[in-house]
Amino acid sequence: MEGCSFMISFACSEDEQSLLDTLGRFAQNQLMPDARAADRRQSVDPAVRGAYREMGAHLLGLPDAAGGIGFGLTAKILAEEVLSRSDAAQAVGLDDLGLAAQAVVALGSEAQITQLLGDAERIWALASSEDDPAAHLGYMSTVARRQGQGDVLSGTKTCVFNANRADRLVVLARHEDGDGLAGIAAFVVDARASGVQITLEDRMGLRAGQPCRVQFEGVAGERLVGAADPVAALTRLFDIGRVINAARMVGAARGAMGFAVDYAQDRKAFGKPICAHQGLAFFIADMEVALESARNLVLKAAWQLESGAGATVAACNAAICAAEAAVKVTVDAVQVFGGAGFMKDMPVERYMRDVRTLGNALGTPEDHLAVLGEVLYGPESLKSAAKDGKKVAQA
Repeated sequence: MEGCSFMISFACSEDEQSLLDTLGRFAQNQLMPDARAADRRQSVDPAVRGAYREMGAHLLGLPDAAGGIGFGLTAKILAEEVLSRSDAAQAVGLDDLGLAAQAVVALGSEAQITQLLGDAERIWALASSEDDPAAHLGYMSTVARRQGQGDVLSGTKTCVFNANRADRLVVLARHEDGDGLAGIAAFVVDARASGVQITLEDRMGLRAGQPCRVQFEGVAGERLVGAADPVAALTRLFDIGRVINAARMVGAARGAMGFAVDYAQDRKAFGKPICAHQGLAFFIADMEVALESARNLVLKAAWQLESGAGATVAACNAAICAAEAAVKVTVDAVQVFGGAGFMKDMPVERYMRDVRTLGNALGTPEDHLAVLGEVLYGPESLKSAAKDGKKVAQA
């Protein structure tokens, strides 16, 4: 095409497609039948987890040096979408390495990567979120203070998935004299160390992902020290998290839409399926437009992350659009079912709860807008957004 210097292909390789097909069957056969029970008990069935780990799927997205299996970030992102079509909560619960391992890769030295990620059986969790919505903008209340030759951490993190099962935590904390992202560092903490208190949270969604509240009281942490540019590495870590979460939201919303379409084809009113009535047909068509728009932004962001290019704008776009689309589609899917959609026997209400929680798990859409503002208009917009976020939290 004249005037274009390159074209982006979102086509999967043969190996990637084979992987996604395998994971799709796994999700349909093992995650979907147990989704309601997993939601109630707040955990993934150990047999399901064993089957997932046996495939090596928990190692997706990691470089070979960190124990990866030859699939990059795009495969990881697409895999999360596929799993989430059946159950986003179990997809989160199965992510035994997750963003914590990505943090070690992005911020750790070669020696730390080899030492910390050398044991593939070890379970990791990333402790990033806090009660203050400004935390994802770099304004964290969890503090690291120098003590002797090391650092000790104090503070509270929320919505730390799999923390109650984890062997190690990667904790993002602010140095006592730091400010913004430049003042944030990552520390590896033994999840069973004295001074670490982990409590399972009773959240509305993603219950099988076992979201936890984690308190640190003078806990020793090993700082990750390998990044030449820690701010850029931390930004990339957040970008990866945004895109993975966006993929999960798109997948969950697609799952909800699938149930809604099936129901609309089966349910009859005035002698024909309700989907044949124009009002509902347009309703479902709007769902498709919202989802495909969000998915293409996810794919673009994944491509930029894989290529090594700056991906913050694309990642924020994907996160914002996916959150909006997923909430719209899942709420609309519930409405297609009418009053029955709110019953827990219907999977659409679970999808609706899960995407609400996913949309806030690594920063709210407003947080992502604030980051976009910083990239597009300068850092003062981020400081202003952080102050506004604190005012909202205090109100």
